[in-house]
Amino acid sequence: AQAPQAQAPQAQAPQAQTPPTNTDIPAVQSASNLATPMKVKPKYSGPLRLEMDATVRPTLVMIGGAKCGSTDAWNYLTERYEFGIGTDPDSPRRDKVKEMWCLSKEDHKTVFQCYKKLLSAVPKGMFTMDATPAYLHLYSRHAQTMGNCETAALNMAYAARDSSLLAMLRDPVKRSRSEYSWTKDANGGFFRSQVAPSFNQQLDVELEYLFQGAQRGLLDLLLQKPDDVTIYRIVGAYRQLSDGYNMWLADHPEWCRKVSQKPITTVSGNIRWCLTWPTLIPSLYYPLLLQWRSLVFRPRRAAILQSEAYYADRRIIEELFPMNPKGQSARGVPSNKQMYHGDSEISPQNARRLKQFFELPNRRLRELLRMLPNEGVAVVPPADRPGAWWPDA
Repeated sequence: AQAPQAQAPQAQAPQAQTPPTNTDIPAVQSASNLATPMKVKPKYSGPLRLEMDATVRPTLVMIGGAKCGSTDAWNYLTERYEFGIGTDPDSPRRDKVKEMWCLSKEDHKTVFQCYKKLLSAVPKGMFTMDATPAYLHLYSRHAQTMGNCETAALNMAYAARDSSLLAMLRDPVKRSRSEYSWTKDANGGFFRSQVAPSFNQQLDVELEYLFQGAQRGLLDLLLQKPDDVTIYRIVGAYRQLSDGYNMWLADHPEWCRKVSQKPITTVSGNIRWCLTWPTLIPSLYYPLLLQWRSLVFRPRRAAILQSEAYYADRRIIEELFPMNPKGQSARGVPSNKQMYHGDSEISPQNARRLKQFFELPNRRLRELLRMLPNEGVAVVPPADRPGAWWPDA
């Protein structure tokens, strides 16, 4: 599930950055002029399975990604391993809670309170899980009403340090297409006014923005090799790229009208903002994982799972857990089976442009995934397995 789009600006939100310009962005000629190499860590040689401690709440945090199978995996794990399911004590029927949004709260104290409230009915000694797929994407404070996922990785480092982490990643083009369809059709079309009438038109606008010179400079910075990055620069560049999209659209109303029927508004007091959902920027997994790696990844506390491998055989997820299954799963079709319509088709021209756009991000992702097992992070399937992790996408 995806976080709802904010319908009105939040007056108390922090000031957004101004849109990037060519003069704002340093030339990326080599890694040395922007970044210092990360310290070399001792090579991990232990087992590549997640540690699961039932005294830690939540035991497992599934951080995403959105439209990558987290709902299906949550159902599978709760059935196979009998995870205690969180409930909302404020709802009349004490509704089950998959997406807790606790890590999007203002500070770690509020995070503690959130988990305590939602997990209070789970008996001691049971595993617990928060499966909020928006966490991975660091969705900005102006893109949702449920919280601020810009703080999710930092909050986990402070308030859920001993929880294990699982990320599921899907072919980025398919994920983007699925997010477009979800945004347009979910909840009776409630968000339909904030995307283009067709996915091809959506892509025309997003790719126009991303292939501009200023954005190419940001992407050059975001897509440096994993051992050449300085993480605060990565986080800042990603935020600038993401926020810059809505601000660029607000400065170009003719483009904003192609992807949003909402009037241009202001956020943070005076920042012009086009209310729309980007689909491609949240599919840049590589820079997102770099932030989570810098703050949260630890040996046997993090795992990355390819969605396509999971749907080919759901049992593959069991490789990540040390305990024996206690129940049977009735999983058949995917929990959120996506139905594509003609308005989500991709033209041959846009298919070529998407392949060009994601070639380097996917290559950098595979480079990172090859490194992570040496740091104690499980990667399923291995990055070098033939056909895995979209080498020809």
